[in-house]
Amino acid sequence: CCSLTQMTIPQSVTEIEKNAFLCCRSLFAVSFPSSIVKINDHAFCGCVKLVEVAIPPSITDIDEFTFEGCKSLKKISIPSSVKTIGQYAFEGCISLTDIDSLNSVVEIGECAFLNCTSLKEITLSNIEVIMPNTFKGCSSLEKVTFTVTVLKRIEDSAFRECKNLKMFNIPSSVTFIGTFAFKDCSKKLHLDIPPSVIVDENEDPKKSGR
Repeated sequence: CCSLTQMTIPQSVTEIEKNAFLCCRSLFAVSFPSSIVKINDHAFCGCVKLVEVAIPPSITDIDEFTFEGCKSLKKISIPSSVKTIGQYAFEGCISLTDIDSLNSVVEIGECAFLNCTSLKEITLSNIEVIMPNTFKGCSSLEKVTFTVTVLKRIEDSAFRECKNLKMFNIPSSVTFIGTFAFKDCSKKLHLDIPPSVIVDENEDPKKSGR
């Protein structure tokens, strides 16, 4: 599919198979019909010119590696129907600045937004666990907001190398912070950790921004 630049998926289609548009390097626009109920893993992996994606409200899950390596992807619209985002789903989407929105998502897999170096702000509401390396290497990330305090665990290296992270208020619901969760973050980052939180012995919150 090297010459495919645009794709309007017909209403008759209900599922996009694994690897369906894998490495379609000229594809910059895709339109989904309301009939789509499943987009399988690696479906758009490596579509390096894809700029914007609007997930249809018929989708409940974004599978692993679905948009991995889409280097030109700037905006992803996620409807309230989406509850889970698989591991590495947006890994390496270095142009991604806008996610609209993650409020309804209850589970985000490991490395889902790994090295999304242009992402500046995220808002989470219903996430109980931030998995290892989920936002690692998001070097432009400045602010993380929680609108509902259900978060319980921040796992290993979850925000490691977020070099511009300055605003992160740890919710009172958090009980555990893993190894290197905030290592190599901004020196301006101050973490106010509730006394009840178990912090991994290798993570020193007072030095996490160093």
